[in-house]
Amino acid sequence: MAIPWESNDEDAQGHEGSYKSRFSRERKDRRDNLGDAVTGEKYMQVLVAEQDRDLGIRLRETLQNGGHAVDLTFDADCIVEHVRSKYPDLLVLDSEAHETGAHPILKQIRAEGCDAAALVLTAWVDPIKRAEILDAGADDCLLKPFSLIEFAARCRALLRRRAQGHSPVLRHGDLEVHRLHRQVFRAGREIVLTPKEFALLEYLMLRRGENVSRRELLEEVWKMELDTGSGIVDVFVRYLRLKLEPAHSPAESWLIQAVRGTGYRIGGPPGKSNRPLRPRLLGAAQRDPAEMDSASNEA
Repeated sequence: MAIPWESNDEDAQGHEGSYKSRFSRERKDRRDNLGDAVTGEKYMQVLVAEQDRDLGIRLRETLQNGGHAVDLTFDADCIVEHVRSKYPDLLVLDSEAHETGAHPILKQIRAEGCDAAALVLTAWVDPIKRAEILDAGADDCLLKPFSLIEFAARCRALLRRRAQGHSPVLRHGDLEVHRLHRQVFRAGREIVLTPKEFALLEYLMLRRGENVSRRELLEEVWKMELDTGSGIVDVFVRYLRLKLEPAHSPAESWLIQAVRGTGYRIGGPPGKSNRPLRPRLLGAAQRDPAEMDSASNEA
C-alpha cells in the first residue's frame, strides 16, 4: 500500500508513496550534519501526521528550517507502517488524525518497540483527556491553537533528549531494558545480566533496526580500538541468547540476529545502514576506558 506523503525534495516531489529511495539517501546522511547552529541540534528524521493540510505544511516547513528531514502524511491508516519502515526520531501526531483518536496508534507502535519521541497536537482542553494521551505513549501534548515558536521549542526539547540517548526504558516487543536500574525484563520475567552483558544489550537496543559491526561494539562497549578481540563479541552474544531465549527456540526467532560479514542487530531488516552518530551509554562517563572484562570473569 502506498503511503501518501509530501516532500520538498526535488527527487521525490509529486510522487506520493515513493519515499523509499529518498529515505535510503537521507538515512545514510542523517545525524551527520548539524542543524540549527544556535541550538546545536542534529539532523533528525521526523514524521508529521496532520489532518489539516495547511497546518501540516506549516509544521513541516518549521521543522525543515531547523535542519531536519520531514515526511508529511494526511492518511492516518499509514502511520504505523510508515513508522515501521522509516524509524523516525520524532512523531508529530494530530489527536484527531484517526477516527479512533491517537491512542490506538501510540499503543501499537509502543508495543512494537518504537521509542520515537511523540508529540501529540490536540484541541482537548480536558486535562484528563490529555493525561490519557500521555499514558498511551505520548511524550508531550500541545494544545491547539498554538504558536509555531512554541511548537518548534517543544520539538527541540524532545529531539535533544533522544539525541543524547537518555530514554530510561528501552523496549522491543516483550523486552524491556531499564537503563537507570540496570534491569532487564522479557515477557514480564526479570533476567539477571552481568554488567558487560547489560552494556552489550543496551547498545544493541539503542541501535535497534540497524546493523552494528563487531568493531563498533568493541569500541563502544569494551572501549577497544582494535578488532583483534572481536571473538569476545560473539561469546557475549551467545551468553545473552542463552539468558534471553527460550530453550530450543529456532534461530530465526532470536532477539539478537547475526548479520553475515558484519555483526549483529535487534529488529528491522538486515539491510538497514548504520547511523553516523553513535548513541551514548548511560553511565559511560564513569566507565574505565581501558576496561576489558574477560569472558571467564563475566560468564
